[in-house]
Amino acid sequence: MKSIKSFFQSITNTARYPYAYLVVATLSVISRFKSYFQHTVIHFENTYNDQNILIVALFEKGELRTDIINLLIEAKKQNLYIIAINTLKVIQVNQLHEYIDCYIEKPNFGRDFGSYKTGFMHVFKNKLHLNCNRLIMLNDSIFYSKKGMDSMLKKLLISDYEVLGVTENYEIEYHLGSFCLSLSKGILNNKKFIKFWKKYKLTDIRPKVIKRGEMGLTKILKKVVSTEANIASIYDLQWIESVIKSANSRSEILTSLLNFTRHSDNVQWKKYTLKNVITNINKIYMVEKPKTANSQSVFLDTNMAGISSKDSLQQDTNLFNITKTIDGLVDSYLKNTTVENIDHLKEVIVESMYAEFMLSFTSGSQIHNQAIILARYGCPITKLDGIYRGVWDYLDVDKITNNFEDQEASDFKSFIYKRPYGADNLHGWKNTAFMYGLI
Repeated sequence: MKSIKSFFQSITNTARYPYAYLVVATLSVISRFKSYFQHTVIHFENTYNDQNILIVALFEKGELRTDIINLLIEAKKQNLYIIAINTLKVIQVNQLHEYIDCYIEKPNFGRDFGSYKTGFMHVFKNKLHLNCNRLIMLNDSIFYSKKGMDSMLKKLLISDYEVLGVTENYEIEYHLGSFCLSLSKGILNNKKFIKFWKKYKLTDIRPKVIKRGEMGLTKILKKVVSTEANIASIYDLQWIESVIKSANSRSEILTSLLNFTRHSDNVQWKKYTLKNVITNINKIYMVEKPKTANSQSVFLDTNMAGISSKDSLQQDTNLFNITKTIDGLVDSYLKNTTVENIDHLKEVIVESMYAEFMLSFTSGSQIHNQAIILARYGCPITKLDGIYRGVWDYLDVDKITNNFEDQEASDFKSFIYKRPYGADNLHGWKNTAFMYGLI
């Protein structure tokens, strides 16, 4: 019944897409028109003394979130000159002097890249980039945990990379997450980089912001770095490889990582699960029924590669759903197969687990798909739209917040629960717009 409902919903959304796009595009035009009659206001600005710079894009009403204040406090400790651009208004602007050096409020148009552009134009106009050794760009689409924040900022500031991000995104095409980037002096003073921001055209249409902004920024950064090796991210494949290699046992850490896989199935990004590992084994190794007619077991020939069978264990993966250890999986195979070499079987399982995990680590948006693992291993930033986008369910949120202090966990949940899964809670043209990523 659910699949039939989804089928008809898909047909409805396909038919309704042109109208949904028209509505979103019209709203963007209206916002652009309104912005012509509104002013960007610099409320206060301290003297710049050749410090490293932090540009932070905000969408904060009334007062700043506690986690944002914690971020700004840590940034001030590390002597960053903080330029904050807010598309909403705070009540007590004077209270921000303690945390911010330059506070700007602008019309709410252009999403985060509209605020980034305002920030960079301010830097270029006042020639702050000429003596700035490092600039970090952040926004408030992410939650900032105190745990590991100082370490992350230090890595971003002292890095030898000309461009350093925190996480990567493999959806559509590879790009760095624009919610957190660190840029060297050479990049800031590059004519092509400056031209990118001067020519950047604002829009509220989400796919265009992703293409022009996030992907476009990574493309220009790839062009202006001196070598390909000078653009990287902190939590990349090499990082997770080092985590696995540093463990006492490869099999143990690969088993433990199963517990940090997201539970939600609402998105199609690859997940690291034992069921997928088993399926992968059965695709590579020949699995066939034994010759004994009355036997219900199957034979796993670990020496025959490249052959799969319709009668393979792929049809029987439910036998192993309650198992989350390698020894448990081996026991299941021994009960249901004839295995000649147990040590080799264990080696096959570990290799398959490693391959499956690395594939999942490079699937989709890393900060979404690997949120539990990143939080577990010290990444202090977490996206605030994981439930809304359907990447996480409430079990996933519990696993993420297990790494937070009690108050932080409470704050994070209060933010994220206010935006339930869009596909289930938006209706009409908004549901269509959500399903197509327009909003």
